[in-house]
Parts: sequence; structure tokens; C-alpha cells
Amino acid sequence: MKPRDQSEAALHNSPLILLSLASLISASTSSGLALFIGLTSCVVLLVCSVILWLLRPWLQKEALLARADSALTLAFIALLLASVVGSVSVVIQMTRFEAFAAAGIWLPLIASNALIYMHLLRSWESPETNMVGAAMVRGAQFTAVLLVLALLREVLGHGSILTNLQLLLPSLPQSGVSIFDNYPRLKVFALPAGGLLVLGLLLALIEQLRLRKPRLGPTRLPSDEKRVRVTGRIQ
Repeated sequence: MKPRDQSEAALHNSPLILLSLASLISASTSSGLALFIGLTSCVVLLVCSVILWLLRPWLQKEALLARADSALTLAFIALLLASVVGSVSVVIQMTRFEAFAAAGIWLPLIASNALIYMHLLRSWESPETNMVGAAMVRGAQFTAVLLVLALLREVLGHGSILTNLQLLLPSLPQSGVSIFDNYPRLKVFALPAGGLLVLGLLLALIEQLRLRKPRLGPTRLPSDEKRVRVTGRIQ
């Protein structure tokens, strides 16, 4: 298997990716936290992509760094990702301490995000790829998924949405928008394990809809050796 095929196969290894994202999904108990973690992950991915885009022409001249599946390349990308996450965490701690305290240990765990790691590996061996643009798209997708999961958890767990947005902007409300009055509050969805529960239910629903989708069989065309007369008989 070629290195590119290996990274493509790893990129679509859903259990590995979900395992690495479990902590971030569990921490996204509100829309504010989901947006904060998602946008921070997007910044980390974007900064790493820009650094790789600038350094790759010189780094890949070394034989041990030419391939994405070499041990030195893997170690370099892991070190780069950890360094960028650490630097971004320090900046957030100095500028938005409330958000940093709310995210807690989950913020440094962005360095274990296999989605970012594998995206950087794939970009490493694809010189024609627009690394910056691809990083923005990947970060936006990840942020959107976290936000959707957080919205569902808020509705099921609290009966409201868009809570804790003050973590992003102090002028935004903390209580969010109430959707249901006198809601019984299924507190399990507000707990860390609720994120994985909602994700599992969504994946099961998507799989069920996929299985129910009718499959069209292959269209069979009349053979060229058979001619159809006006009478409808086939010779």
C-alpha cells in the first residue's frame, strides 16, 4: 500500500477518530463551549497548516521527512501540533481566562485530535493541495458538528439553546434562549457522557435512513443483436 493510500485509509478510520474526539465532544456541554473548542481547534489546524506550508519545501528535501508515514515525519507533526496547542492555550489564558477555565483540561487535549493529525499527514504528501483553504474547511466542519451536538444536548438536557455564549463575547447572554417551559430536563444529556450518547443516537439514525433508502438496480439496455419491430416482437 502506498503512503498516500495509508493516510487515506487512516483518515476514514472512524473508530480512531471518534475515540480521539470523545473528550472534546464530552466537554461541549453548551453552545458556548462547543463554539469555543471548535474555533480553537480551527485556529490550531490553520496555524499548523501555515507552518507546514512554509517549511515543507525544505523539510521534504531530507530523506527521512520525504514520506508522511516515516517515524520522523510523524514525530515532527506531533511535536508541531502539541507546540501550537500549548501556545494557543497560553494566549487564551492571558486574554480570555474565563473561557480557559471553563474549557479546563479539554483545551490541551486538542493536541490528541486525530482528525487534525491525519489531516496534516494527508496534506504533507499532497503538494498540490491548498493547505490553508483545506484547513479552514476541515475546521469549519468540525466546529459545525460540535455545535449541532451541543444544541441537541441543550434542548434535551435543559430545554434551551445557545447557552454560555459569554465565553466568546462578554456582552452575549449566559442563560441562552428558552425553548420549552416546565421542561422535565433529561439531565443525562447535560453530563459529559451525554455527548457520546447523542452522537451514538445520531449515527444510528443516519445509518437507519441509509438502509431504508431504495437502491436502484443497474439499468439493462436491449442487446444490439436484437431488433424490435413495430409489432413489439423481438427477433
